[in-house]
Amino acid sequence: MKSRFWKLLPTVVLVAVAVLALPFVPGQSVSPRNVQAETPGNSIAAMELAERQYRHALRMNPLCEETYAKLLEVAGDRPIPKDSLAYRAARELLSRRFLEYETRRFIVLSDAEPRWSRSQAEHLERSHHQFMRFTNRLGLRPLPLQHKLVCVLFERESDYRAFAAEQDGIHDPWIVGYYSPRHDRVVFFRTADESGREVPENISIATTVHEAIHQLHFHTRVKSVNVQYPLWICEGIATAFETDEPGHAFGPDHEFIPRRTRFSTLLAADELLPLRELVVLTVMNGASSEQVSAMYHQSYALVVWLNRFRRDGLRDYLNAMLIEPPGHVTEKRQLEIFEQAFGDVDALERRWLDHEQRNLAALGQEDHEAARRALTAWTPSCLCARGTGTFDNHEGRQRLVIGNLNNRSCAH
Repeated sequence: MKSRFWKLLPTVVLVAVAVLALPFVPGQSVSPRNVQAETPGNSIAAMELAERQYRHALRMNPLCEETYAKLLEVAGDRPIPKDSLAYRAARELLSRRFLEYETRRFIVLSDAEPRWSRSQAEHLERSHHQFMRFTNRLGLRPLPLQHKLVCVLFERESDYRAFAAEQDGIHDPWIVGYYSPRHDRVVFFRTADESGREVPENISIATTVHEAIHQLHFHTRVKSVNVQYPLWICEGIATAFETDEPGHAFGPDHEFIPRRTRFSTLLAADELLPLRELVVLTVMNGASSEQVSAMYHQSYALVVWLNRFRRDGLRDYLNAMLIEPPGHVTEKRQLEIFEQAFGDVDALERRWLDHEQRNLAALGQEDHEAARRALTAWTPSCLCARGTGTFDNHEGRQRLVIGNLNNRSCAH
């Protein structure tokens, strides 16, 4: 059976000719307007040109529904190409022993055990599936991928650490996986050198999902590559997708017990950051590991609550950030955008923490003990609060701002 991609081909050719013939005005929709044209000889090339023009129009006006619909017609069901600058760069760095495992949306380069490699590829695909479920429920406009996303897997920890240090500037010994915005790839390993045992499955899966969500944020343009986002939204969404059961639904509408437990501990000890401070943080230079940990768990709980009780506000906030001018966003402006979407920050904090306190009081002793057992098996640390980079969007290299410190990567 032919895919919708091929059925749309004649229409797409007309679209491409129309797009190329019309003057482009920033902020306006690009669409065919009663254009008559003959089918050119290379119709696939015309379709690719139409896709590029629609993407360009959406960079100028990210919230244009008509242009977004036209892009989905052109690219929503087409085969996703493997080739990209990120793929070629990774392929050149890795030896021939790295086999390729290709899924619909990811290309995995691995020298690790084949069954584990295929399992990791499946976790990446599930991350995309659940991410799209979340964005669709929220009413966002995730763009179709331009090319397959790159993942590198190592069997041995020593090989992973040498690669991470030499190629991506990651030296911390506790990190079991990371996303490098600079080189646009996620990287993980399977077997620890000292013990010869695999990374615990629950940590491996949760880390894989977390880093994949970071990668998907920007390739789908749910977040802009040109705007500096505060940490709470970057890490809140990524942590809210963490799971150790990828076969089941996961994301901000499902609790992840290790994160919830740690947040409850911080809440009970009155160790949370004031919300007014949290929502404007873009870096945590010089912060202690305890402060960074608190930011992650608090951001997790905030995103879960907003997704449940302020879903329209969460959508409006992400859309507002998409149309911010490129570059640094001041703390004053960060707070303005937050309050435009959610209302007064202090009033919101009272409502949120009142809800969390009631939930904390309702937990029974058995719940506390089960939560503590879950927490003891969950100890990954993260450097996402300390990173910036760039990635290839297949139309040129653009700036991706996650933090502002030395091109560091998001890492667990």
